[in-house]
This record gives sequence, C-alpha cells and structure tokens, in this order.
Amino acid sequence: MPYSLVLAVVLLIPGLVLAFIPVVPAILYLFIVSLGYALLTHFSRLSPVELAVLTAITVFSVLIDHASGILGARWGGASRRALLFGFVGAIIGGILGGPLMSFVGLFSGIFVTEVLQLRSHLEAFKAASGGLIGALIGFIINIVIAFVFFVTFLVFTMR
Repeated sequence: MPYSLVLAVVLLIPGLVLAFIPVVPAILYLFIVSLGYALLTHFSRLSPVELAVLTAITVFSVLIDHASGILGARWGGASRRALLFGFVGAIIGGILGGPLMSFVGLFSGIFVTEVLQLRSHLEAFKAASGGLIGALIGFIINIVIAFVFFVTFLVFTMR
C-alpha cells in the first residue's frame, strides 16, 4: 500500500469521528482530504470520475444537512418566518454554545417565532419539534453518509 494512501486513510479517520459532532462539516473535510490525495497522486489512484462520485456524495450530504431541519419544521407546520429564525437560532446556538446547542437554537427560534405570530403553544411546539426531529434525522443520515464516503474512497483507491 503506497504511503500516500496510508496518509490519506489516517487523515480520513478524524472525519469519521467529526461526523458524530452535530453541525461540524465532516463530509466536507473528507472530501478535501480526498481531493488532496487525488492531486498528490496526479489522479493515478483516484480518477476524475471517481472524484466526481465523491463530489456527488458530498453535495448530497450538504443538501441533507440543510434540508432536513427545514423539511421537518414544515412537516410540523412551521411558517416561513419560523424557518428563517430557526436557522438563525441554530447558527447562534452553535456559535455561543457549541454544536449541540445548535439544536436548542433551532428549536427555540422556531418555537418563539411561532408563539410571537400568535399561534398556540401546542402548534408552536409541534412546529419546533418537527424541526428538531428533522435535524436529528439529517444528522444520523450524515453519519451514515460519512461511512459510505470512507468506504467508497477505499474501494476506489485499493485497486
């Protein structure tokens, strides 16, 4: 096994660990390491087509990451304004309290916005819960995608 591949695999492993931390762009990290490996080996061990497959996996992960909380909140009945403030709450929560607080920020942003729009507390709770559940499902899907990315990289490079 070439040293460059060993180095790439060693650098990919922290990406798998990062996948278990909400809001951390682990898939993007995995992609950057893979791109670096492809460039380092002049695409001899990871072809442009294979890199395009890894790019597609990365794009799919980003879409899941961004859409899951929004879709969950919409399923829960959240308004467009609540979606916006849920997104803002997730960012503020992540900045102020770390990755796990982004979930609290998402929930709080949706809930408070819905209450301020004179919806009942039960409706606001349902909308905020939908956003939280959607975000958690997206988080779990992204963990799976990180492992799929890693295995796909290994299959492509271990030939």
